[in-house]
Amino acid sequence: MKLTQETKVYSDGSCINGKVGVAAVMFKKGEEQHVLRKQVGDEFQHTIYEAEVIRLTLATELIRRERFFEATVIGVDNQAEIQALEYTKGAPGQHLVDQLQEKIKEIQGKHGDEALEIWWTPGHKGIRENERADEEAKKAARGDSSPDDQLPLTSRGQIKTSRSVARQTHAQKVKGNTTTQFTKSPRYPHLQDIDPSTPSPKFHKDTEQLPCKQAAILIQLRMGHIPLRKYLHRIGKASSPMC
Repeated sequence: MKLTQETKVYSDGSCINGKVGVAAVMFKKGEEQHVLRKQVGDEFQHTIYEAEVIRLTLATELIRRERFFEATVIGVDNQAEIQALEYTKGAPGQHLVDQLQEKIKEIQGKHGDEALEIWWTPGHKGIRENERADEEAKKAARGDSSPDDQLPLTSRGQIKTSRSVARQTHAQKVKGNTTTQFTKSPRYPHLQDIDPSTPSPKFHKDTEQLPCKQAAILIQLRMGHIPLRKYLHRIGKASSPMC
């Protein structure tokens, strides 16, 4: 069996009902040959970048299985995937990039540096093969993954949750809880009358150049809450300085 650039692998990703799926489809002379699908996981557990790297890993796995070939092409519709191959350290999901690069090196080690090319194929319109990859990615998003023994080792089982997404999700949750608690404060309506955008980063930006004491006074005026009992206690008119 000999492959030429008439052999192409298209990959795509999809998100349905909060689930992310990726797929890769191999064609030879326009005829569909092999498909790999993987449901990556929940959208709040993984970055789009990681899903793109995984789908490219599926594409290289299809090529790796071929015994003899002159050259083959992987078509992707996102330039970030191609740029991922140039990254070295520090990128989110770097372990996935490292594994992808190792798989590509394995192919090139067996068949030469010219054995594999990655082409940018913008959009799906008019490219039947790319549309098929999109259809398979939707199947994966719905939970129809290929059997684990057909997938590359790094794509088997549950994909490890992205640390960057976990941090972002936690920060959003904390922010939401803080806002909810703040709106329950009896002083919230008064502050809303002065600044309807509260709570927001706007006040912090407006006061970041002020000394701490002046910023505190401004907050007290906005909230209608000042340390009056502390003053009354100091002049002997209150038993405690605590509010």
